[in-house]
Amino acid sequence: MGAIARDRLGLNPTAAPPALAAFVVCAVAVAVSASGVVATSAGVDQRQYHWVTIQYFREIFPRIDIVNVDTATGPLYHLIVAAVSGPLHLGEFGTQFLSSFFAAGLAALAVWYVGIVTEPVLRVLAVAPLLLSPYFWESALWMLTDAAALLFAFAAFVLLLRRESMDGVGCVSAGLLLAAAVATRQTYVWSLVPTIAVIWYQHRESDSGTRLLRVLAVAAPALVVLAGLVALWHGFLPPRFHEMNAANRSWLSPTYCAAVAAVFFVPISLATYGRGRPRLSTTLGAGAAVALPALVWTSSATTGTDNARRGGLIWESVEHTPLLDGRSLLLTLLAFAGGCSICHVLLLLDNTTAILIGTGLIGLAATMTAGGQLYQKYFELPVAAMALIAICALAANGAIERRWPLVGLAALQALLTAALVAGPVITAP
Repeated sequence: MGAIARDRLGLNPTAAPPALAAFVVCAVAVAVSASGVVATSAGVDQRQYHWVTIQYFREIFPRIDIVNVDTATGPLYHLIVAAVSGPLHLGEFGTQFLSSFFAAGLAALAVWYVGIVTEPVLRVLAVAPLLLSPYFWESALWMLTDAAALLFAFAAFVLLLRRESMDGVGCVSAGLLLAAAVATRQTYVWSLVPTIAVIWYQHRESDSGTRLLRVLAVAAPALVVLAGLVALWHGFLPPRFHEMNAANRSWLSPTYCAAVAAVFFVPISLATYGRGRPRLSTTLGAGAAVALPALVWTSSATTGTDNARRGGLIWESVEHTPLLDGRSLLLTLLAFAGGCSICHVLLLLDNTTAILIGTGLIGLAATMTAGGQLYQKYFELPVAAMALIAICALAANGAIERRWPLVGLAALQALLTAALVAGPVITAP
């Protein structure tokens, strides 16, 4: 984002919109938790993994055991919720509501961040892809770690975009937030990639010692957390999940990440088309590069008990479209469109924002190759957050030429949330 936009971000905008966003999330969460409705795959995860782990931490307190847990994610979310819900003697539904505070915090931070955009309609369209996501609402209504991890990572990104150059205190603060993200979901090690890249760029005119110290300050806390988890778990996951989640590699991850990103960045690209001259060879090359894995590795949706590639808009669409020797033409085309649109958008952004989003998507795609599960929820919230950042920067620079593509994106997200979250809640017995 340009210097003017970052200076404006440093101001103290009214607290009313962020507070209202947090209140709406909490109000919906308390209504759902009070009704006792546990629905969707998020409800299944709550019952099978997260509530079980929170109860375990409450039972063994003050002892802490993060090895023999029934969740594949980092322990920070469960430790925080257990530490608060235990003394309050909250049952499952009270704890379910308590966990919504992470999503409420994320909503408040997102709404505060889009305050840099002067036009109210564009502010709404910028925040809509994230806050209307069905995966945001699943994490708000039931016990999931997704919103908590993104809250910490997004807060670190906000610090990075506040000023031209991060000082030592800022780097340490961002580093601690990233450490919290990794301690919540270890896959959020991806967030180190854009953070290091931006710090390295911001200090390009500093001496090598200062540059290195800034990078170490922002990276060391998360790397220490990750190293500690790996040492305790003897792997990237708790022992009980080694075979389930880490048995295979997902070389299709870059293609799938680009396909998910296409849902967000194609509308952004259309909204800015005509602003500057797109570099055709560069954009086509980016699209071809991320689409290539879909032609090399099998890209069909899985069936039966193997649910590694099921659920969500992309896999459901792939499942119902033609395959060529197990390769999905639809996934290939979506990834190509995603790569082209991402490249087009990055070329319109200021250097700092472009580096953060570009390396962020690369880091996310690379990290998710380590496991065998390519669920859309693992990709959508980070991608939606980066889309929010992109829309804000483009709006601040006057690069939004038309609004209807962003309206369409918001409508799609609202429709998916209505079908995947609101519907099951309303029709639950």
